[in-house]
Amino acid sequence: MEEEIRLTNDLVFQRIFGKVGNENITKAFLEKVLGIEIESLTLDTNKRLIGERPEDNWIRALKSKGVDEMGKISELDKQIKEMKEELERITADPELREKYYQREKNLRDALSWIKAEREEAREQGREQGRNEGRKEGREEGIKEGRAEGREEGIKENRKEIVLSMHKKDINIETISEIVKLSKKEIEKIIKEN
Repeated sequence: MEEEIRLTNDLVFQRIFGKVGNENITKAFLEKVLGIEIESLTLDTNKRLIGERPEDNWIRALKSKGVDEMGKISELDKQIKEMKEELERITADPELREKYYQREKNLRDALSWIKAEREEAREQGREQGRNEGRKEGREEGIKEGRAEGREEGIKENRKEIVLSMHKKDINIETISEIVKLSKKEIEKIIKEN
């Protein structure tokens, strides 16, 4: 799908709002933006505003996909024509073509190497993150385990004390005061054992 051409592009903007014959469009636009009424508007026919800038042909020539595409552009500018002729000479020279292809290959290889290094660095970062997460998880698990173990130990100790006191015929109210458990909890412990 072709990319949509937008008015925010300076070349498109100039072509629409700076072109002689589009005075009504430009006038309406300026009135809305400035919030004033404009009686008349004359556009400057300066080629720089509505035509090609000299550097535009060079940019198009550099972006062209070869000598054929550059041919149309070279008709407009003598130096671009000379550049096209030099490109044709290079294209015809087998040694220069081989150097060109080797350079292109080296650039692709370098780009591939950079991408591989970047991916390896990402993977190392991910692995380091996973390891740190595991370590933090283990530490947190150990802390939680210790806390649960302490709680379980305290409960088990209270249970033993309750059962021991009950065997010695100490009443439930006294046991409750000593071990800080409710009467229901003490009765439950006694009933389960």
